[in-house]
Amino acid sequence: MREQRPPACAILGDGAFGTAFATLLTNNGHRTLLWCFNEDVAQNIRENQENRRFLPGIKLPSAIEPITNIAEACAAPWIFIATPVPFMRSILKQCTPFAKAHQSWVCLNKGIEQGTLCLPTEIIAQEIGPRAKNAVLSGPSFARDIATAQPTVVSVASKNKRLASNLASLLNNTFFACVVSNDPIGTQYAGALKNGCAIGTGILAGAGYGHNTQVRFALQYLEEIKALVLASGGKWATLYSPATIGDVILSCFTVQSRNYRFGLSIGKGETTSESLNGPHRPTIEGVNTLLALQQLETKHGFYLPLSIALTEIVEGRAAPQTLIDTLCSRIYLS
Repeated sequence: MREQRPPACAILGDGAFGTAFATLLTNNGHRTLLWCFNEDVAQNIRENQENRRFLPGIKLPSAIEPITNIAEACAAPWIFIATPVPFMRSILKQCTPFAKAHQSWVCLNKGIEQGTLCLPTEIIAQEIGPRAKNAVLSGPSFARDIATAQPTVVSVASKNKRLASNLASLLNNTFFACVVSNDPIGTQYAGALKNGCAIGTGILAGAGYGHNTQVRFALQYLEEIKALVLASGGKWATLYSPATIGDVILSCFTVQSRNYRFGLSIGKGETTSESLNGPHRPTIEGVNTLLALQQLETKHGFYLPLSIALTEIVEGRAAPQTLIDTLCSRIYLS
C-alpha cells in the first residue's frame, strides 16, 4: 500500500522569513510548498537548495517544493502568508478563486495596511471571506535563526481556540516553541508597533546615544504600544507575551533587525530615500506602520508623542534630535 504524504503546507512569499519558515515545516515532516513571486528564486532553490537573493548561505532542505503557480499553493489545507502587508491584499485577490472552506490561513507578516487601517487577519476576512479560518504567528523570530534551528519562542493567536492549538502542534519541536493566545488583535498590533520601536532605537544609536537612552526610549514606547493594544480590544497578557515584550527585546538592539538598521542609517544622517535605496531592498514594515499610526491616533483620540516624532523624522520633516527632545520632555512612563 502506498504511503500517504502528510497534508501540504503552502507559504506565500519567497523572502527570508517565508523561506526560513519553509525549512521549519519541512524539518517537522510536513510537505511544504513555497510559492515564489520571483521565478529566479524558485529556480535557485530547485537547483542549488539556496535562496541566494533573500537568505544567502543557508542550505535548504531538498524536500521544499518551490512553485510559482498560486493555484497550486492554494490547494494546501494550511496557507502561511509571508508577503509584506502592503502587497498582501493583491496576493489574496489572486487566491480568492481557489480558496476552500476547510483551509486555515496563518499570518506570518506584521503591519497595518495604510488607508484601510486593516490588520492582516482583517484583510483575510475581506478578501477570502468572513468565515475563513485565520490565525497569527508573531514574536522574536529572525529568519536566519529559524533556518539554523536556534531555540525560538513565538505567539500563535486566534479567536478559534482549536485552530490555535492545532497550529502550535504543527509547529512545535525541540527548538521551536509556540505560546497559544486567544488575542489575535492585540498580537497583531504589538507585532506591527514594535517595528516603529526598532526604528527609534536605531535612530538613537546612529545619532550616538548609548544603551541607557535606547532602553529608556523602548520602555516609553512600550507605553504607546500598550495604549493602542488596549484601546483596540487587546488583552493585558499580550503585553507580556513573546509577541510584545519578546519582539521588542529582539528587534530594538541588533543590526539583524531591518527596522533597526534603517533607523541606524537615519540617525547617522542619511535621508529616508537613501536608506531605502538599493537592489532587492527589504520592506521596512515600520515605515508603513508609522504612517498608519497617524490615522489610528485620530480614530482612538489619543496622543502618541514618540510615534509622531518618529513619523516626522522618517518623512524628513524633523531631525533625529527631535526624538531625544520628545523623550526628555515627558515624565518617564505614564
